[in-house]
Amino acid sequence: ALHISARASLRVMAQRDSWTNMLRSTLSCAGAALGGADAITVLPFTAALGEADDFARRCARNIQIVLQEESWLGRVVDPMGGSWFIEALTDETAKAAWALMQEIEAKGGIIAALDQGFIQDRVAADAAARAKAIATGKQDLTGVSAFPLLGDDGVTFAPPAAVPPVRSEEMVRPLVPHRLAEPFEALRDASDAFVAKGNPAPTIFLASIGAVIDHTGRSTWVKNYLAAGGIASLTTDGYASADDAAKAFKASGVTTACICSSDALYAEHAEATAKALKAAGAKLVLMAGRPGEREAALKAAGVDQFLFVGADAVATLKGLQGKLGVTA
Repeated sequence: ALHISARASLRVMAQRDSWTNMLRSTLSCAGAALGGADAITVLPFTAALGEADDFARRCARNIQIVLQEESWLGRVVDPMGGSWFIEALTDETAKAAWALMQEIEAKGGIIAALDQGFIQDRVAADAAARAKAIATGKQDLTGVSAFPLLGDDGVTFAPPAAVPPVRSEEMVRPLVPHRLAEPFEALRDASDAFVAKGNPAPTIFLASIGAVIDHTGRSTWVKNYLAAGGIASLTTDGYASADDAAKAFKASGVTTACICSSDALYAEHAEATAKALKAAGAKLVLMAGRPGEREAALKAAGVDQFLFVGADAVATLKGLQGKLGVTA
């Protein structure tokens, strides 16, 4: 009989708003249990930050107890049996794994595949594809790229223990571990370091046009999008006209604004709002959404950049930080 020991992955853990790691740990534990693991190790929710305190360790233990005693995951021999989706996915995964094993054997085995860099290249390609999916919004990281929390999350932890370097002769190109949240965390760290030097927090004024029902979709998306890069937003219920938005922007004291509203109101007010914001002293005017066929007219009116789903958020936010004066 095969004894399966499963350990939650550090790769999915995040440093920011690390309370969300409890959800990740719960999913990891449940997946291992449903997959038939005999022993499961759940990481503390502060694992990406440093040493766990008593509270973090207790939470990790309680996740297993709740799934065992309240969800009864251990009461069924094969909880996934009869689930067509899971069985089809398992079959697909097994076939892909076997094909990869055959590729490795064709290259002379695992040692030869590592010597040739085959394994490293495959891992790097998969990691790059996943990073792109996260950066473009096809895959969300809660608390990191989606619904990020600006400010202190109240999590306490001990500094990580010093790990002595491994001394060995490097025979093959090493595989470097990384966490999925690292690109966004680097943006947040840069913003925090900028503020720590005595600079004002990078902030963008949201020129939301119309009633809440008109702009809330885009203004909420923009607020979360900017927060993922450590950029705060000045929000309101909305402005009735371009002049009202421009007056409020001028009084805000910031230098960058982002126009947010529905497509219908964009057609009526976007160009006038961009002109009014520029006249009010905006050094950079953004607009939420794809411009479509009106791109040239909007740019002529003063819109400098468009923010929309599908663009590389990491690259876009890093560029915005630079324009806002954020330096490492």
